Amino acid sequence: MAIIAEFRALNPDNALTAAYAAFYHMENGDGAKALAELTAALNIKSFDDRQISRSFSVRIKLREIGYPQNRLMFMSTLYSMDNMLAGLFQALINICNEQGSESQDWRGACIGFGKLMEDFGNTFIAVRVGQVIQSYMYGFSEPDALEMQSVDRRRSYTHRWRELAAERLDFIRTPIDAPEIFYDNWLNHNEMYAINQALGRLDGKRVR
Repeated sequence: MAIIAEFRALNPDNALTAAYAAFYHMENGDGAKALAELTAALNIKSFDDRQISRSFSVRIKLREIGYPQNRLMFMSTLYSMDNMLAGLFQALINICNEQGSESQDWRGACIGFGKLMEDFGNTFIAVRVGQVIQSYMYGFSEPDALEMQSVDRRRSYTHRWRELAAERLDFIRTPIDAPEIFYDNWLNHNEMYAINQALGRLDGKRVR
């Protein structure tokens, strides 16, 4: 738990910490504390899964040892972003599924946390995981069928948007050759913003 406390001290306004903490408490058999973590995080309007400070630290170290400039941003991003979080996100889906099937309190917390991830996640995977969690939770209650349909429409749109972007931008799926400005936009805003900016430049449109 010490490492979570340290992460919370470094990121006091980042709801990602609650996901780590909830996972930790569930692993140690304390579902009440896990639920409390997710519930308390619903008032936080940030889900920064880019771990931006770590990315910049890695980037500086790589530059110091003479790492090739054209791969600098890709590698620093790779070592500090959603690749490290895939296991945590899958665990969060599993926790919500298991607990939400039995408890209205868990369903409410998971729906709220999923919406927080959808609204404030900085990477595509966070947005998608947030949508998946909401869809699963609404699926446990027949009166919530319309809410589930709404989430599933957003989920389908998000997926299709990224697929279409990947067809036009070769570096979306394997971003080794992505331009430096793409990662700058990703780190300073979010992945979706960076993709939209790249699409705008491709179309010759003025982007801000």
